[in-house]
Amino acid sequence: MFMLLLGLGLVALSAYLWLTRGFFSSLIHLLCVIAAGAIAFGVWEPVSYLLLSVAPERGFGSFLSDVAWAVGLGLPFAIALTLLRLAVDSLLPANAQCSNVADYVGGGICGALSGVICGGILVLSLGFLRLGPDAGGYQLVNYSSGSARGSLERTANKLIPWVDQLTAKAYSTMSETTLRTGTPLARWHPDFAALPSTMRITYEGKSRTTLKKEAISFLGWYTVGDTQRGEKLSDLLTDSWAERPQEIADLKGEKPLSGYLAGFITKLGPKAKEKTGQVVIGAGQVRLACENSEGDESIALHPIAVVTNVDDPTRIAYARFRFDSDNFFVASVGGSAEATFGFEFAIPTGFKPVALYVKGVRLDLEGTTAGAAFPSPDDRDQAITGGVMPGMGGVGPIIDPNTGQPVPPPPGGTTFREQAVTVQNGLGFGLTIQKGTEGASLTVAEEGKSWAIVDGEAKFDPQRVGRVVDRKLQINKFSLTDDTVLVKVVISPAQRTDEFTKALDSAEKNKPPSLIDNNGTRYDAVGFIYRDLSLVHIRFTKGNPLRGLGESGVPTVSRNTPERSLTLLFVVSRGVEISEFRVGDKLIETYAPTIKTIQR
Repeated sequence: MFMLLLGLGLVALSAYLWLTRGFFSSLIHLLCVIAAGAIAFGVWEPVSYLLLSVAPERGFGSFLSDVAWAVGLGLPFAIALTLLRLAVDSLLPANAQCSNVADYVGGGICGALSGVICGGILVLSLGFLRLGPDAGGYQLVNYSSGSARGSLERTANKLIPWVDQLTAKAYSTMSETTLRTGTPLARWHPDFAALPSTMRITYEGKSRTTLKKEAISFLGWYTVGDTQRGEKLSDLLTDSWAERPQEIADLKGEKPLSGYLAGFITKLGPKAKEKTGQVVIGAGQVRLACENSEGDESIALHPIAVVTNVDDPTRIAYARFRFDSDNFFVASVGGSAEATFGFEFAIPTGFKPVALYVKGVRLDLEGTTAGAAFPSPDDRDQAITGGVMPGMGGVGPIIDPNTGQPVPPPPGGTTFREQAVTVQNGLGFGLTIQKGTEGASLTVAEEGKSWAIVDGEAKFDPQRVGRVVDRKLQINKFSLTDDTVLVKVVISPAQRTDEFTKALDSAEKNKPPSLIDNNGTRYDAVGFIYRDLSLVHIRFTKGNPLRGLGESGVPTVSRNTPERSLTLLFVVSRGVEISEFRVGDKLIETYAPTIKTIQR
């Protein structure tokens, strides 16, 4: 709402101010605004890269990395407009007189158009700030609400500050017509208005939105399918790690029917890491600009999958991970200094890639050719598992340089050692919340000598929920009725078999996870406990079960994030025996012998 009021307010204010100054003055000002906008968009990338290059990694001035793209657009516009106004005012010191009607009507129209451009550039500039997806109540792009889960689409919300879209569209059009240049905005940044919103879709709204040029290198690219005539995309949207084809949609919400796949392999270095020591990236922060064979239409695409290292840091092996659920982010494995990511896109028939953008860094694809052309997804998958992709070689165990022997896997082969399925109503995992620090979002009640969570959702710093506190101040369990028990099911790939993970990955993310007892009764998940190096996230909402693992707000875990743990919580009738774990109607796991629901 703030962005909406800001955009409309600038238009109204500008219209009123120039209405009172006459048509001639407002027309001259409009021309200055148009010229200043053209200058701003023309120098936006170079200025932003310059600010990023001089920004220190830490200490004073490090904030420049977070504001570079915003300042790179807004500051040149303000400077150019100021200089143009000074120059014009010195050349045209007097105003030309028109009739009162012409002054009011013409002045108001020119003032409103100036306000649209000024407001549009301001909204676009603010949108590049690291403010989280819903900046100022404005999110032009969000995850699809349809069957193409994980795809990014323009939102249907009508209450948006349309000034940014009008401005972006106007300058994109002029970049190929009136103000045509050798590097038109429309070609290199199609659908520019959507760019700030997509760059802000980061892990928990907190991870990096920008990179320096030296943080990333381009290793090459490959294709899957016929790049000339295209193929039925549903035949290409399969892989060896899931059973069902992936459903995708573009920014308009349309599902492309024919085309080919293209994967672009990049290496991200130490300067791309978050404070946790990992590289974390999502589909919104990677963008591919494409144009058709005639060169008169350009589109922006976001990746549908990523090829990267699996979760075991003691092995060098790769797999393909789909962007098929909301808030799915892929992270580098272990403490490796560099991480290789192959971002895969579905390109419509007749289009070719022009440039790849990763957190703002442009990788020019003109003059490059695909290093490999795979006829089918199976051929691509064999190359992935065989380690023959560029930058993804050496598949096999990691060799200790001191002993020359393979590095043994960690005990038990998992990051955490708790059982996969337990019946126990305590928080477990060494977690204890001190009474008074739970926040207003959690409802707790005193039970026995400690406290229990009744309902709600909250996030905690791991360092603050592992302390030893007086028992009377401990929130250490979940509140249940006498005829129910709590069943915990760990679904983290790092703590599960490959068979379990493959079955879970192939399930529909918009279907609820559930346990089935020996009577055929279904119990839906009522919450979860999520843990990583910087966060403990607890949800326990018996009156609002999870609608699916792709539901907004449900953390994601994958095979390449061993430090993340996700445990689902089920409230089950006491005394029954649990025989199955399902997601929707898909069977994920059977229990033989069955799990007896006797609370411990």
